Amino acid sequence: MRQKIELAVKIFIYATFIVPLIVLPSAFIFPFIVPKVVIFRSLVEIMLGAYVLLLIINWKKYKPTLSPLTLAVFMFYVVSFGLSTFIGVDPYHSFWDN
Repeated sequence: MRQKIELAVKIFIYATFIVPLIVLPSAFIFPFIVPKVVIFRSLVEIMLGAYVLLLIINWKKYKPTLSPLTLAVFMFYVVSFGLSTFIGVDPYHSFWDN
């Protein structure tokens, strides 16, 4: 079971690299943006669910490691999110919008 989930996650990771090539001109009002966003977010949600399953199966093997790079990326995210929230024209939309 674990190996099948790992393989599925790897396939979904490779599938995310194909998403920029997708264009569905007659299905959406904005064919160059909406399908890519919907498909990419769906793939990420599926990968997150599979990762949670892997964590449930074997926590010690799949738990995220705390490295300096992980901390730096997390701090960059927190600082950029905070700046965009408080410096934006409308802090409410800066916090809740994309």
